[in-house]
Amino acid sequence: MNCKLEAALRAARLGFRVVPIKANTKDRSLLSHPLADASRDEAQIAEWWQQHPDANIGVYCPDHIVIDIDVKPDKNGNPAQGKESFSKLGISKVQQRQAALVRTPSGGWHMYFRAPENVEICSKNGFRPGIDVRAKGGQGWLMAPGSTIDDKGYEILRWPAELAFAPQKFVNLLLAGQAPKRERRGHAIATGAVPDSSEAVSSAARTILDWPPSIEGNGGHDNLVKLAMRCGDIGISADRCLELLLALWNDRCNGPWEPDALSTQVHSAYGSRTSPLGCDQPAAQFSGVELPEPLVGQNSALAPIPIARPLLPVPQFDPAWLPMRLRAWCEDIASRLSVPLDFVAIPALVQAGALIGRAVSIRPERNTPWAEPANLWGCIVAPPGALKSPAIAEVLAPIKRLESVAQDDNKKSLADWEAKTAIAKIQDDVRASTAKRMLKDAKGDEDSALALMAPGDKPTKPPQKRLIVNDATVEKLGEICADNPNGVIYYRDEIMSFFSDLEKPDQASARGFILTAWSGKDAYTFDRIGRGTVHIPSVVISLLGTTQPDRIKRFIADSLRSMNDGMVQRLQMLVWPDPPGPWRSQDRVPDRLAQEDALSCYNSLASVDALALGCELGESGSQFFLRFANDASQRFDVWRSELERSIRDPEMLPELAAHLAKFRGLIPRLALVHHLASGSGGPVSFGAIDSALALGRYFECHARRAYEAGANSTADAANAVLRRIRKGDLRDGFTARDVKRHDWQGLTTSESVDGALQLLVDHRWLTEQRRDTQGRPSVVYRLNPLGFADK
Repeated sequence: MNCKLEAALRAARLGFRVVPIKANTKDRSLLSHPLADASRDEAQIAEWWQQHPDANIGVYCPDHIVIDIDVKPDKNGNPAQGKESFSKLGISKVQQRQAALVRTPSGGWHMYFRAPENVEICSKNGFRPGIDVRAKGGQGWLMAPGSTIDDKGYEILRWPAELAFAPQKFVNLLLAGQAPKRERRGHAIATGAVPDSSEAVSSAARTILDWPPSIEGNGGHDNLVKLAMRCGDIGISADRCLELLLALWNDRCNGPWEPDALSTQVHSAYGSRTSPLGCDQPAAQFSGVELPEPLVGQNSALAPIPIARPLLPVPQFDPAWLPMRLRAWCEDIASRLSVPLDFVAIPALVQAGALIGRAVSIRPERNTPWAEPANLWGCIVAPPGALKSPAIAEVLAPIKRLESVAQDDNKKSLADWEAKTAIAKIQDDVRASTAKRMLKDAKGDEDSALALMAPGDKPTKPPQKRLIVNDATVEKLGEICADNPNGVIYYRDEIMSFFSDLEKPDQASARGFILTAWSGKDAYTFDRIGRGTVHIPSVVISLLGTTQPDRIKRFIADSLRSMNDGMVQRLQMLVWPDPPGPWRSQDRVPDRLAQEDALSCYNSLASVDALALGCELGESGSQFFLRFANDASQRFDVWRSELERSIRDPEMLPELAAHLAKFRGLIPRLALVHHLASGSGGPVSFGAIDSALALGRYFECHARRAYEAGANSTADAANAVLRRIRKGDLRDGFTARDVKRHDWQGLTTSESVDGALQLLVDHRWLTEQRRDTQGRPSVVYRLNPLGFADK
């Protein structure tokens, strides 16, 4: 699909009305009447971009407030003041992280919030120095992500699954500087009515769709006036009525109205109204009912808004990203188990990387010795019963078969060593007995006895070949790694229990060992009483595991808060796929040809011949490596430049920037695995790096989903407060201190409590009430009775 069209459709699905703008500009619409013709209709949008495939995407903001922060000097050359002005708007860091953020081509930002439903906010150019505001009351459009200016794009830095409402303090600033509309006769608002609420707009839209079209010369004017009057009774403003008529009704008329003429007629009809706006709304009909005290005020007729935590969207795994020899096999397993392909593809890639290990590394740059081995760390996030463990068990069958063969070989070599050790002991006993007789003789030759007892060469215990480990102490894992310099795969069904153990104070050294094992390039030495000294020249561990959504969220939040040493970021291949469709029975024989091809692939990786693959030997004379082909190297360089720019962006979450920084090593590793698993030799190909970069984009989306769910846990904390209110632990008029002093789960820090309470206020579950005291004024929180009927 055309990327501009895809961006335009995405904007429409987010609730924006879209208009095509001339390519590489932001002020030249391709429509004659952009305000009237802007649309959310996907068929219409597709038609526009079929005609103008390079068009930029302009959007109107009927349900949003967008803060445009400019950082370039003004027309007179005065320094940019956007950042300074924004810092004075009183929008907290927590509130900023709940907004969407887009970087503009000039280096500024667009920050998106949801607009309050009961307040009309107008667009404001020059709201503050360097700050413009776009809102539903404005006429100008805003450039959406996907647009370009001088070939520089609007880039999404953060887009939460649910945008927060604009902070009330900021809304008050907007309203304070907003001139009141010129009152017209009939523009009074019925008591209790909410103009342009979502319910009123929906009801008006249904009415307009059912209303008969006007026929020119046959009562068309009167028909329009009646329809406009009816829309006013429902409770929508003249401007919103005009928008709906242009979008839903005018084209059906026999002799459609010109937009300007239609606007004149609609405003004239509204000006002649004798009934107040919204007189037919239920709230207006029951306006005499007195509401409880906490609801009195601006939000008095508004029910709370649910605090949902939908996950950020992620793409499905594309089988084209897998090496050809593994593709059909992975698809067959996923199909038969009725699980997402992600459940199968991730362990398949980790297994391939584990078998290659340090046998062959990749040097991503043309001249430097920087090298990356093939080991990978992956984790699958899914709820219990999602069949993630059976899927992984089937994928790991090849390495378990190789492990079984290695165990048989280990038994034979160990038995041979034990036999040789026993013979050596007998020989030692014979020499000791002979030496003893020599020394008993009065004329015994002490020198001969000493020579006889000199230690000889003892049989060396053979290394125990291992490929997969499921449960071991870190010290034992170190011994296994010492015997297997090429590396092993460590698989735990519930990997978070392993990481949680490593966070205990007495496990600091064990945590350090696992952190080292991720790189696959560094040495490590254990010095233990009893075990002695175990030196590992290069610790190489591939890691694979599963976990549940709640556990990964807690782990990310707790780890970043308490440790933040990069352990979370090492889970580069963490995937959190959407649930699959309905389960369907696939009781059929596995695809034997695909199975045999995959097994052959893994067998070849387990016994890779570096010289036959055209590998070079490193400076130490012990490490084989490959480099990228010329075209692949150029592709990697372009991607690397973009990566380094993005992770240095001060607006990117620090933990996400640290995660993406490790893609420097992940992408070359994935390319090496794809290249070798495809049966290729010589320089790593363009196709391999292309697949690796596609996987990188996929893994980035999943990382953003995980960090959004874990690190930004404000909504979870808000729901925890709601649970405490419903249990009776918090009562009407409570304070923030009442929440903090209990140290409840999910509410253990001041930041989490303050963010939760602010979110509950923004979503109308609570209202703030300030009380003057002898010291600092205190804030108490009153419950909205519409949300807590039993309180």
